[in-house]
Amino acid sequence: MRKYSPVFSASRLEQASDPLQHFREAQCQVDKIKALLDEELIHSILEVCQLIHDGGLLILPDTFLLQLELESQQDVEFVEQEDVNEELEAWSQSLSASTHELEKFINYISSTSSYGTHQGVKGLQYPRVMAILDDEEARGIMFSYDKLLGVKPLTKTDRDNESAGVDSSPRRSRRLLYVICSRAQESLAVVAYTKVPVSVEQTVIKSG
Repeated sequence: MRKYSPVFSASRLEQASDPLQHFREAQCQVDKIKALLDEELIHSILEVCQLIHDGGLLILPDTFLLQLELESQQDVEFVEQEDVNEELEAWSQSLSASTHELEKFINYISSTSSYGTHQGVKGLQYPRVMAILDDEEARGIMFSYDKLLGVKPLTKTDRDNESAGVDSSPRRSRRLLYVICSRAQESLAVVAYTKVPVSVEQTVIKSG
């Protein structure tokens, strides 16, 4: 507040007839936000933004202000569905997320969460690790645990690359599996989501 809030700006204090009351009103708005965040009910990021804006506590980005305006007009069909701006819709979905989700996201990107990506944990160590393999959720093409675990057959390109010693999806997946499994110091659990669990079991046992 002291660093960023216009409440403490010289121009705002000069305009206030009673500076002390000015601060009391700001504190009252801060208390409302704290009370809202302490509730067990789920509140959206946008709801908090509305309180911040109503109290003039911080200067919100124009994108946020636009979302507040659209929220106040949500019952009015003023735009056709095909004319919806994709970026606007993305911001709407983001700010509709709960403050609890935001807190978890902050923990994740600041590496204080108990979850991490397979690439992101490289070089780190933990007493206990659960490695989760799920190609469908990964939505990528560089790695394929299904190929590595015998669920999907290797493509001709994969086989040619393997024969030539060139990098391939199975090779990359094998290295990545090593990275995440070697993070564990005391115990390791590997959970593989697959449509063909029998094939995975057979491949793992056969490979030793």
